Amino acid sequence: MQHLVGEYSIVVKMDVSDLKASSDWYQNKLDLMPEPQFNSPDWRQFIFTDMPNVSIGLHENPEKSGSGEDAFTIVVKDIDSARMQLLSKGVDISEATEVGCGVILAYFDDPDGNHLVIRQQH
Repeated sequence: MQHLVGEYSIVVKMDVSDLKASSDWYQNKLDLMPEPQFNSPDWRQFIFTDMPNVSIGLHENPEKSGSGEDAFTIVVKDIDSARMQLLSKGVDISEATEVGCGVILAYFDDPDGNHLVIRQQH
């Protein structure tokens, strides 16, 4: 499969109710960079500046936003530092909890109630 991967390795779609408000939240709270070539009336795409092959696409779809069915997980090197950065930006995030097999998780939601997780493996 690796030889088939193009410009993007991963694009995760998140349904949101208000594209403008959600775009601002993902850009300001998670420090994501908008990709101008993927900016339409119902879709905006963002990259992690230090992971250019990984993107989040926000799709305006109020009927499906915040369903709670999925959780986008961001793997970090230091969960405590990541938590503190999110807290400093006003993100309501859970305490970090070890869940077994050396995995530590902390949970938070975007403005639509879509679940996001930061994860540290040790």
